[in-house]
Amino acid sequence: MKRYLVIGVASLVVLIIVFACGGAIIGGIGSAYRSTAEHLAWGADQKIAEQARPAAPDRAAVISELSRIAETRQALEPAASTAAHMHDLLRKAASMMAGSEAMGALRDMQDARGHLRDLGPAIADRLLAGQDAKDLQEQQAKAAADLAHASQDFAKRLTDLGMQMTPDQAELIAIAPNGDDLVALLGMQANVAHFVAQLRDTVAQNRSNPDLLKRYYGLNVVLCEMVETLQADVRDRIKDRYLPRLEAIQKENLGLQRKAQESMKQAPAPEQQGYAANLQALKGTAEILPVYRQYLSQQGEQLDVAINHTQALLDLAANTASTMENTVEVLDMMNAANRDFGAVINLMPPGTLPLDNDTLRQEFERISRKLNEPTS
Repeated sequence: MKRYLVIGVASLVVLIIVFACGGAIIGGIGSAYRSTAEHLAWGADQKIAEQARPAAPDRAAVISELSRIAETRQALEPAASTAAHMHDLLRKAASMMAGSEAMGALRDMQDARGHLRDLGPAIADRLLAGQDAKDLQEQQAKAAADLAHASQDFAKRLTDLGMQMTPDQAELIAIAPNGDDLVALLGMQANVAHFVAQLRDTVAQNRSNPDLLKRYYGLNVVLCEMVETLQADVRDRIKDRYLPRLEAIQKENLGLQRKAQESMKQAPAPEQQGYAANLQALKGTAEILPVYRQYLSQQGEQLDVAINHTQALLDLAANTASTMENTVEVLDMMNAANRDFGAVINLMPPGTLPLDNDTLRQEFERISRKLNEPTS
């Protein structure tokens, strides 16, 4: 009897965050990020999701890449340089397996949103200069329609990966700082599930071929390592980049609030109203920051769990592959079948972030862009 083992990426979902009347946020801050799994430090400047292609990988190309990784491991002596080289190979394989049409749709949607956003200041400049902005306003209307179409296409592509969602939910993934990471994880899970199913069918039709069985279980080891590589890449960015940057934004916000409060006390009465409005805006940002921290912290915790599960699968796959290299009872092992590596599509639809007014949605997007700004 075959036993399917769940990778665990599926639990990485957008949190359900509720805003009460007046925009007040209900719910406490999520528990602090905790790291429980050992991992190799990632050194590449680009994240894996940025290198994922806008289409599912070809089976022959995947076999070639995974086989090359397996052969490289066997050919090289264990050393620090070997570990770094293997890590680079696994990153490349992970980017290949993270490709999907959903990734292409996400990029189209982000481009459409960026174009729409850029038109706003251009229209404002025209109007401030006393010039006609009708042509830009027409472009703005078309860009808004293009964005709506791109959102629908993105939602459809995510549905094709096994995650049902509305265009509004898809839009929230697109404006999140690590939306491409989520799509990469979903794409990898779908691709690995499909790929393993194809391999399993091939093995079932050629059960008398011991070399085929050995290569199959050897590829399972690489698949587990590849999944762990992407999971760690996403988890480490949350821990090492987004959460520290969010903390810095919060400190900056508090500093601006204090400065506005002090200036308001010393300002003449006519100017006090302006400072009060500034304070209100800063408090709106401060209100959403704990929600953002909860959103990222819970993702980090869920990835800790997913990585631990993947490592357990990796231990089993490595033990099975080693056993098959040292036994002649290959067919008996195959008949036992409980050593299989499988990926089950077990995706939960994401929760919603009911940012039920444009101000909250724009603030969420603004913070997302700030988190992704390059640092000096």
